[in-house]
Amino acid sequence: MSKAKHFIIVVLLLLNSRLFACDCPYKAYYAKIGLAEMALTKQDYQAADKLYREALGEFDGFARDYLNASITSAYLKDTSQTLAYSTKAINMGVLFSLLNKKTEFDFIKAHPEWKSLRKKAKNLRKEAIQPSELRDRVYKIYKRDQGLRSFPFNMKIGGKRLFQKRWDRVNSEGFFELKKIILETGYQGEKQIGPAHFVAQDWYAFSVILHNLYRDTDQKLSLILREEMCKGNLPARLYAYIIDRTNLENGKPEIYGSTYIITSLSFIQKGVDLGDQMIRLTEEESKKVNASRQQIGLPLMSQSLKIRKIAPPFYVFL
Repeated sequence: MSKAKHFIIVVLLLLNSRLFACDCPYKAYYAKIGLAEMALTKQDYQAADKLYREALGEFDGFARDYLNASITSAYLKDTSQTLAYSTKAINMGVLFSLLNKKTEFDFIKAHPEWKSLRKKAKNLRKEAIQPSELRDRVYKIYKRDQGLRSFPFNMKIGGKRLFQKRWDRVNSEGFFELKKIILETGYQGEKQIGPAHFVAQDWYAFSVILHNLYRDTDQKLSLILREEMCKGNLPARLYAYIIDRTNLENGKPEIYGSTYIITSLSFIQKGVDLGDQMIRLTEEESKKVNASRQQIGLPLMSQSLKIRKIAPPFYVFL
């Protein structure tokens, strides 16, 4: 092989490795948050705190993670870090009362800066939910979506929906309006239009997509959602759940094992001991699913199951 050819091959390899490394920048964030939550299952708050500092120091995090990080710091009675994480969580939509009622924060409640945070909390949260044309549009789509799923529009007789035509029309209109918004401006979640929930879950756009992604026949939305997840605009756990639910509805196998984990957890909560075994998955299927999870920084299924068994005060649900 000539020196010129050898040089070209080396350059191509370097470029490919660089492109691969940049393929999903937030993968490192999701991985560290998963490790932090695994540390919480062992009540290793020092390790969890270190991982939260690394992840939230390098990346712009999600409200749920700032909330869990603040509770972790409170366990360690770290005043400055508890105040910093709590302020950020509130600024991203978490209610001050949610933090203040927890006994983990008793050590700081008499602190002047905590009292100051109480006074500022309302305005801090208002900043997170400032009205905007885009937020209003997404919220209206969500309200129509939820309205269909309440009486009388969800009524069925003999397995048939009474208002099927309205159901199909409103679902379709809402989904394609939201799809257009996302294709033009990106995913609209807590970082873009503010929180929709007291722990800033992405329920507005997330719910509409979850109910209708089978309509995305050209797969354009699925592709943009992956891009948005990799850029840190859509949490990986929510992305994985959307894709898995869509695959199941279309008769395809899950990629990330999201519903297997939830189903397994529901059995455990009813007293059925499954250990670390997932329902309906062979060893080969488990390996394939775990490989897919690791590609986007999610914990292994067995680890995720342990994480979701953590009791309050931490927020580690879907």
